[in-house]
Amino acid sequence: SFYPNGKKKSVSKTIDGTLVDYRAWSDNGNVQVNGSRDEHGGSQRVEFFRNGGMAAQFKMDSTGNGYSTSY
Repeated sequence: SFYPNGKKKSVSKTIDGTLVDYRAWSDNGNVQVNGSRDEHGGSQRVEFFRNGGMAAQFKMDSTGNGYSTSY
């Protein structure tokens, strides 16, 4: 998807209906979210503040166990 000014807003990739990669950008061009899922069902996501600094990170296995850290 794109912002009204034409800048890229987000990109996602699915395989067999399952989201496997996702990236989103703030309207200023900085990465806002970067996430992925592995072949075993585990997932990880990193979120960023508008200024580009890391805001949070999450990592889970296929059973939902994992960790998150917020900054």
